[in-house]
Amino acid sequence: MPQGLVVISRSAVVEVDRLIEKNFVLVSRSEAFLELSLDEVTELLSKDDLHVISEKDVFNAAIRWIEHSSERTKTLEKIISCVRLHLLDKDFLVNNVARHPIILRSKRCREMVRSKINFPDFMRLNVPRH
Repeated sequence: MPQGLVVISRSAVVEVDRLIEKNFVLVSRSEAFLELSLDEVTELLSKDDLHVISEKDVFNAAIRWIEHSSERTKTLEKIISCVRLHLLDKDFLVNNVARHPIILRSKRCREMVRSKINFPDFMRLNVPRH
């Protein structure tokens, strides 16, 4: 492949990544998102530059991806570890995350959530990732 095409290809990949980050909520609601591999979804959910209103968007996307296939429940801990639980407000953690049927299936996930519920309020950062 000529060198110029390699440069164009790399810059195109960077631009596509930025577009996905800026439109994460829309992307996460697409059928294509549900077809991502485990590695692809963990890479995406872990990105620092996702444009989201709150970490709730990331949590909801993670749950949607897991619920798409019963096979994915075995990846639960890896996926939930991509969600920055400390960025979620305590109310959402207690009433939505801790009570979610998928979270209740995993002792490790329940422990992760419980530790964040007990996270000191002054250390909570309720700000978007970007």
